[in-house]
Amino acid sequence: MIEKYSAGFGYSALDSSTTLLNGRSRGDHVVVLTGSTGGLGSYMLASLLQRKDVSLIYAINRPSKDVSSSIQQRQKSGFADRGLDATLLHSEKLVYVVTDTSQGDLGLGAELYQKVCFISSLTG
Repeated sequence: MIEKYSAGFGYSALDSSTTLLNGRSRGDHVVVLTGSTGGLGSYMLASLLQRKDVSLIYAINRPSKDVSSSIQQRQKSGFADRGLDATLLHSEKLVYVVTDTSQGDLGLGAELYQKVCFISSLTG
């Protein structure tokens, strides 16, 4: 499904000198995935984590209604509910991001917001 719906997306605007979150540099593809704790999102995240051509995944999700539940716990639970391999979630290319869509910058902070906007502009 990812192959089908991502065909034709250009990534040439990102070059190897582009610095991403936590000082990482681009290897191949950088993905911004929203809703990774849901049904379709969990399957997409599992697939992306297994791809060698994906070097970084921003998993963007809303805050949990249960303040004692972290995004990592919700993601692990989502994988368990769907029988997905939770060991994939230990990947260094996975960056969890909690967002607040009521804020102008989605609650991401200026630096990450600019990077997400830049990455998103490459596909649209």
